[in-house]
Amino acid sequence: MLVTKTNRSLIHKKQATPPAEIVPTQQEWEEMTRPQPHDRVRIGEDTPPEQRDFHSMSEARLALGEVSYHEGIDPFVATVAGGIYARKADSPKGADDIRLNLPKYYKKDFEVEVGLQHGPDAPMLVILPGIFGSRDGGFNTLVKKSAHERGMNYMVIPNALGDDALDDAPLFHPGNPRLEAEMVLDILRELKAQKPDFFDRVSISGYSYGALLAANVVRADEESPDERLVNGGMFAISPPENLYDSMRELDGLREQYAQGADSIISTTLKYRRETRKYGYDRFPESEVAQRGEGTNITEIKMSDLYGSRNDMKDMVDRIDEMFEHDLLPPVPWEPWKENERKKILENMTYVQYSGDWFAKDRWLQERHLTPQQMATDYSFSQAIKNIRDTPILSLSSADDYIVNDRNVEAFRQLEAEEEPLEEMKVLDTGGHVGVLFNPRVRGLLVDFTYSTAAHPEKFEQ
Repeated sequence: MLVTKTNRSLIHKKQATPPAEIVPTQQEWEEMTRPQPHDRVRIGEDTPPEQRDFHSMSEARLALGEVSYHEGIDPFVATVAGGIYARKADSPKGADDIRLNLPKYYKKDFEVEVGLQHGPDAPMLVILPGIFGSRDGGFNTLVKKSAHERGMNYMVIPNALGDDALDDAPLFHPGNPRLEAEMVLDILRELKAQKPDFFDRVSISGYSYGALLAANVVRADEESPDERLVNGGMFAISPPENLYDSMRELDGLREQYAQGADSIISTTLKYRRETRKYGYDRFPESEVAQRGEGTNITEIKMSDLYGSRNDMKDMVDRIDEMFEHDLLPPVPWEPWKENERKKILENMTYVQYSGDWFAKDRWLQERHLTPQQMATDYSFSQAIKNIRDTPILSLSSADDYIVNDRNVEAFRQLEAEEEPLEEMKVLDTGGHVGVLFNPRVRGLLVDFTYSTAAHPEKFEQ
């Protein structure tokens, strides 16, 4: 082609102005990941594992030793696949939203979801979601569905950093696993007083932040002189070892996807189709399962944006006003002016929130604790080491991107220790909560929590 002055200008303009990517909002992304009627293909439907009733910790320990995750699957691929697959689950019908008065923690009544469909004789499973998690999140729904099918009642307590909890006007800065553990116990105490026949056999389970919180709930319960409230077992999936460390790892995700990301929209739709087409067992046959380092930039971006960053911006925005910090610039009166507040929030990190907002929390200051010291004192391994009488299974992945090498080593030490009522397994792969994609993991979770609540005497030391 003859290059003239005119078309040279056009060529340069085309090369210099690539089309801008459309980045869906959090709500738009959640809508996209929900299955449509034409998505419900059954080529790769997984066969649910047979229900097992464990009669000893030894049986449960052997079952945990059998679970695995596909080798060679990138951790971000595993995370996105597991999260999007979880949204195919339909929430059981008949649950109620119950509002509780918790004046030590919230100005307004606090809402929890309670499913009592199996009547007063059924074991109760308390479900604690990950960071920013709501009552109707994808993983919550998947666990609720599995528990309901196993014959368990269930309760979901929203994460303190999420919109559900923030709407109820907290009196403390969210992100404190010890204080939130005490709140969970107060919730259980209140509901047991209201419905004693439904809360006399209670197990607890959590994933991500919820797994860390579950361990601290059990620790606080055992340390309390009052009657035990969690008298069944605990199952933890992909816990942070140290919350401050994990948030720093999340802060670093944005540095990995500066260039080379595909369209979030097309990638999301592809995962929605592929995870439903192949299921867990045949997932390695999927095209997306082949993505790895260098081609997983979109998955990293999705894990960051929809796993934590978007919600963190909203949380800091609300906390700044709610506790009258006024550290953020005010919203300008003139809409045509550049919104400095929005730019600051866009680049917000957890380290900033921790140092500038969370560190000023009254609970921390009364105890002369920094956020880092609090995270160390109430880490996952510290909680586990202080638990003696509760059957516990924990499952983590060495490639989980929210834990650093030191955290993985702490998990390996827990794995190596021989405790009569505790067992941890560290898989080589599985990403962050991606292991819940495996139906055998979900089956073990509900079988263990059901068995330990149904006949706790079988698990006594």
